[in-house]
Amino acid sequence: ADAVALPEGFSESFTVYASFADAAAPRQNVTTQMTVDEIDDDYIAAALGDDAYYVTADDRVGSGKLELSLDALDLKIATKSWQVQNTLLIDLQLTPDDLRITYPDTGQLTAIGRFDNGLVMPVTRHVSFTSADAEVLTLGGSNDTAGEVTTTNTDANVEVSASITVDDDTYEDSVTVRSYANRYAN
Repeated sequence: ADAVALPEGFSESFTVYASFADAAAPRQNVTTQMTVDEIDDDYIAAALGDDAYYVTADDRVGSGKLELSLDALDLKIATKSWQVQNTLLIDLQLTPDDLRITYPDTGQLTAIGRFDNGLVMPVTRHVSFTSADAEVLTLGGSNDTAGEVTTTNTDANVEVSASITVDDDTYEDSVTVRSYANRYAN
């Protein structure tokens, strides 16, 4: 398989699912049971989150891959390869631009980066989120919760912004999130 393009300093998440011989058994996310057995650490680094691995590109152009182990089954798997590229971020866009959340549900915003070589990819874990009214809407900022929006039990329209600074250039975008009170709560 071809290597996945990954700009220097940016990251991608991935999960590992297990399928079972019994076709009726649901697939299971076994990512947190996996350990890194081998890594091309000249070009990439890997960190385990709550339910995904995060692969981050180093600041050198080259190709890297991982080998993971599921020790309980003495099973090793090779992951895809990542091609670290020297490419510049040229635009940032938040999506969706019409997020609506009814309390106590949560929502998810994704920051999409556009790069000068044509690459378009999520960069949510790399941006800083701000809420115009943090008492109504709060946003997750860590790897596992990046872009997650939680709200209080109220009707409000709140502007949410995302920004990232790369090489002294700042890219920003904002959307309005609509929060709705739960009319049926006990």
